[in-house]
Amino acid sequence: MAAGAVVGSLVLAVLVTGRFGGEPESEPASPPRAVSTTAVPPTPEPVARSTVDGVDVEVREPAELDAAYRAVAPDDGVAAVGPARCALGAAEERAWSRPDQPDQAAGRYRCVIVNGEASMWWTVDDRGLLARAVAADDDLATLFAWWLAHGEAPELPDR
Repeated sequence: MAAGAVVGSLVLAVLVTGRFGGEPESEPASPPRAVSTTAVPPTPEPVARSTVDGVDVEVREPAELDAAYRAVAPDDGVAAVGPARCALGAAEERAWSRPDQPDQAAGRYRCVIVNGEASMWWTVDDRGLLARAVAADDDLATLFAWWLAHGEAPELPDR
């Protein structure tokens, strides 16, 4: 029983500190990359699918936009501020706005690596859309640049 308590304490220590040993971690030279090997939670079926410049895009029209988005992008309670970390290749979740209305949120986005592929979910609140883009590689910065270049619902008809 004592051995089980020791093993349990070690597991807890690893989970809390994220590493073995007592050496302090150094600051990474670049933003950390979030890697997920979990499957994406189910969302409403896509109403449109396309491939734009090598990126697969799906758009959904969920009855409850906020709930559908939070199924794929849980709220961690941390408000993102400053430059977009996704543009630097790091995972993040935050509000986005249109260039002509920078002080008004148009929706939210989440960029993350899922199963080795850069993936981005975003909402277009005034159109009730939930969209997803998936790249063929794990380059979040390139996927984010693609999203900025192609707009909120690329190659899809107005709804």
